[in-house]
Amino acid sequence: MKRLNLAKFAIIVVWLSVSIVINNAQPSTGGRPEGGPGGRGGPNGQQLPPEQQALVDQITKELSAENLAVTIANSNLVAASFSVPVNAAKISEANSALTKARTAWAMKASAAFAKIQTSETKLSKESINRLIAISSGRDGRGGPGRGPGGPPRGRGPDGQ
Repeated sequence: MKRLNLAKFAIIVVWLSVSIVINNAQPSTGGRPEGGPGGRGGPNGQQLPPEQQALVDQITKELSAENLAVTIANSNLVAASFSVPVNAAKISEANSALTKARTAWAMKASAAFAKIQTSETKLSKESINRLIAISSGRDGRGGPGRGPGGPPRGRGPDGQ
């Protein structure tokens, strides 16, 4: 029974992760199906000029396979970590696979970025910030972002 629950959990984690990756890999159309102005823009609510958005979309599309590999490796590590009985070798193997997937993503991301930045059409500072936000998962979704340096949960921005 525990294995069945673990299998269900692993399937749900993989499904959600893949859904997120696929959603993030979709080219931005400015929030409207026909690609016109509108929508909330990016992490700061600002839209990029079309040529800059095309470059961001290009890099995102080029990294879709690596994003999927990282997602699957991460899900495998989660499943291995929660397996009963604990199998340290399986956890270590899953961790190594995740490290390799993240390294492959980083290498391809840096190559794609360098290729664009050495061309005549370079990414603007805003576009680079957008790529960082997308890559780190801070692309405007979710709550107030109480990561390191943020106020503790249950307190407002003024610490009260």
